Amino acid sequence: MSTTTKILLYDLDDKLQKIFLDLIEFKGNDETLYESLTSINVEGMSGDTKEVIQDLIDAYNNDFKGAASERIRNLEEQITQLRSEIILETLDQGNFDETFSYDSDGNVTLHTVTGDRNYSVRYNYKNDGSGELTTSVKEFTDSEGNAVKITKTYTYTSGDITGISTSTSITPPAE
Repeated sequence: MSTTTKILLYDLDDKLQKIFLDLIEFKGNDETLYESLTSINVEGMSGDTKEVIQDLIDAYNNDFKGAASERIRNLEEQITQLRSEIILETLDQGNFDETFSYDSDGNVTLHTVTGDRNYSVRYNYKNDGSGELTTSVKEFTDSEGNAVKITKTYTYTSGDITGISTSTSITPPAE
């Protein structure tokens, strides 16, 4: 039996989160980079900007011939490569140790990772013995020295998680 692990955005290093969010914002709702770049309305633009965008649109409308289409293809290749690198970075690579602490009911209460990546996740459960999480709190220091705290609050219906509310706080390092 195979299992699939879903990697959530907050599981990524802060630099990878930024790159991933930038890619999502850049891509927009269109299917391809060609569509994203060439669906821009140039009516309100002027000068060089309008000229470059119009060049891209013309390339799109002329079976992608010319220098503009070559630039688009190069950009798409770079984005594909960057996406591959992001996927590789999100895998559990590197040197690190993981430890777990449990409560008397066998529930994980603390997951600590040290080494190339350092973070901890504290899990809090209802006191009724149901094993239902109330919150989980992930804490780490990002590459800029900020203390990051991501709190997830869980809601349940009939014993199933039906909602997760996430809040993030970032505290700059003391000077």
